[in-house]
Amino acid sequence: MCAAGWRRSKRLNPGGAKVTIREYAHRTGGWGGGIQDGPASGDHVNIMGNSEMIDTVLEAVTGHGDAVEERIHSVVMELADNVHRLKHARDRMAAA
Repeated sequence: MCAAGWRRSKRLNPGGAKVTIREYAHRTGGWGGGIQDGPASGDHVNIMGNSEMIDTVLEAVTGHGDAVEERIHSVVMELADNVHRLKHARDRMAAA
């Protein structure tokens, strides 16, 4: 949704809020903390313990969100474009 839905759709983002994608690479190692992957994890639930993500959230909620730069490691933009293309193709077929 961040990659396209909230950016492209006035219906989904009626206030036009700025949407910034910030991905965190999954890094493990050097952590003996049990089941968690450590302070640099980018893995699903473990992301909540990622110290860099916590810093980013604190920047955003304390009024410094404009300083948060977009950072994308994955192919999420290409995936969003494919979903957008397929949705429009399906809509055209349904209208025909």
